[in-house]
Amino acid sequence: MKTMSEGIQKATGSALRSFLNVVTTNKYLGLLSGFLITSIIQSSSATTVMVVSFVNAGLLSLKQSVGVIMGANIGTTVTGWLINGLGFSELGLMTFALPAIGIGVPLLYSGAIRWKAWGEFFIGFGLLFLALDLMKNSVPVINDFDIEFLSFLRLYTEGWYSFPLFILLGTVIAIILQSSSTAMGLTIVLVSQGWLPMTAAVGLILGENIGTTITANLASIVANANAKRAARIHTIFNAIGMIWVLAVIPWFIDLVDYINMNYFSSKYSIHSANLYHRGVAMTGAIAIFHSLFNIINALIQIHFIPQIIAISKRLVPSDEGNKKHGVVTVNNFVDMPEMAVMQANKQLIKIADISSKILKKYRELQFLDVEMNVSLLKKLEKYKTKADDLQSETASFLIEVSRSNKSETLASRVIQFLSVCNELQRIVDKLYQLCMIEKTCYDEGVEFTKEMREDLCELTLEVEKAHDFMKMNLINWDKEVLLEDSINQENHINKLRDSLKLKYLNHIESLTGDFKTALYYRDSFNELEKAGDYIFQVNRFL
Repeated sequence: MKTMSEGIQKATGSALRSFLNVVTTNKYLGLLSGFLITSIIQSSSATTVMVVSFVNAGLLSLKQSVGVIMGANIGTTVTGWLINGLGFSELGLMTFALPAIGIGVPLLYSGAIRWKAWGEFFIGFGLLFLALDLMKNSVPVINDFDIEFLSFLRLYTEGWYSFPLFILLGTVIAIILQSSSTAMGLTIVLVSQGWLPMTAAVGLILGENIGTTITANLASIVANANAKRAARIHTIFNAIGMIWVLAVIPWFIDLVDYINMNYFSSKYSIHSANLYHRGVAMTGAIAIFHSLFNIINALIQIHFIPQIIAISKRLVPSDEGNKKHGVVTVNNFVDMPEMAVMQANKQLIKIADISSKILKKYRELQFLDVEMNVSLLKKLEKYKTKADDLQSETASFLIEVSRSNKSETLASRVIQFLSVCNELQRIVDKLYQLCMIEKTCYDEGVEFTKEMREDLCELTLEVEKAHDFMKMNLINWDKEVLLEDSINQENHINKLRDSLKLKYLNHIESLTGDFKTALYYRDSFNELEKAGDYIFQVNRFL
C-alpha cells in the first residue's frame, strides 16, 4: 500500500497541486477534493498528513482543511470496492496481481522519473493483491463441523462487550498498519469465510476509522497549533460518527443488508446461518457499510464545521508565543515534489511580505514625518529577525528536498528558489539599512532638503512598484513572468538614480549644503537602487 501510494503521488504531483488551487473556494469542493485525492493515492492517512502539512505551512486555513479531511474518509472507502470488485470476483486476486507487477518492473528501469513512479504504483498494486490472496487462502474455512471453534468464537462475537471489543481491535490494527485501507482489506479477508458476524465486522471498521487518525496526529507533534487542530479534527470527525452510528446500528445493518440484496444482486443475507453464504454476502456488505456510513457522516458533519473547529481549539490552545515560522519538515514532502515546491513558494512570499512592511515603514519615515522611536525600532528589528529566520529555514528546507528527491525538474526548481531566497534576503537587508540611515540622520540631527525628499520619494515609489510586481510574480510563480516589464522598471530606477547622483555631485561642489547630509543622501539613493537590482534579479530567476 505504501509503495502504491507513494508511486501515484509522484506520478500525479502536479494534478494534486492543481486540486489544492480549487479546494479553497467552498467546503463542498473541499469534500470532493479530499475524496478524489484519497481515491487516487489510496490512503486517507497520506491525505490527512498532507492536509496537516499544508495547514502548518499556511497553504490551507483550518476551516478549508475540514472539508478535505471529511472527503478523505469517503475516498478511503474506494479500497473496499476495489478489493471486493476485483479480488473476490470469479477471476480471483492473482489475475490482477502478477500482470500488475509484470507491467511495473520494466517501468522501474525507465529513464523518465514519471514512468518510474508509475512502475512503483503498479508494483505496489500487484503486491497488495498478492498479499491479500495469500491472506485469503491462508484463512481456514470453517464448516458446521468445527463445533469447538465456533463455540470459542461465539464467546467473543456475542454479548454486550463484543462490539467495544472489536472497535478496540480495529483501532489497534489500524494503528499498527498505519493505514485504514490496508486494515479494511484485512477485514474483508476475515469476513469472507464467514468467521465474523456483521456487528463484529462493523466494530472493526469503526475502530479502524479511529485508529487511522493516529498518523496525522503523529505528524502534527512538531507542527503549529492550527496543524495540530487539523489532526484533532480528523479524530473528532470519526469519533462523532462512531457515536451516532452506534445508536442506530441494528437498523443501519438491516439497511445495508437490504441494499446488498436488492441493489447489488447478493443471493444471500448477512444474517444467514450458513457460514459460506454469510461470508459471500458480507464481502459486499462491508464495502456498502463503509461507504454509506462515511458519506452520511460527512454530509451531516459538514454543516457543523464551526462547531468542530471550536472543539479542536479547546483541545489545542493557541501557540502565539511559538517562534517557529511554519516551515514543515521535509519528511512530509519527500515523495511529493510538487507539494514541496508549493511549500517553498509560500515561504518566499512570506519573506516578500516582510520586505513590503519594511519598505512601507521607510516611506512613512521619509514622507509622513513619523518619529524614529524605540517602538518603531523594535518593530523593524523584529521584521529583520523574522526574515533572517525564514530565509535560513527555507534554504535548509529546499536543500533537504533536493537531497531527498533526484528529479531533474525538482533540482532545477530548487536552485531557482534558492537564488530567489537569497535575493529576497538582500532586499530585506537593503531596506532595513535605509531605515537605519534614517535613524542615524535622526540621532545626528541631519535633515534632507525639501528637494532631496521629493527626489527620494519619486525613487522610492518606483522601487515600491517594482516590489509589488515582483510579489505578483512570486504568487504566480508557475506562470510566465513578464520579464520585459521588469527590465523597463529596472532601467527607469537606474535613470532616476543617475539623475540623483548628478544632483548629489552638484550639491557637494556648490558647498552650499552640509557634507554629512550629502553623504547620507547618497547612501539613501544608492541603497534604494541596489534594492531595485535585487528585485529585478528575483523576477529574472522566476
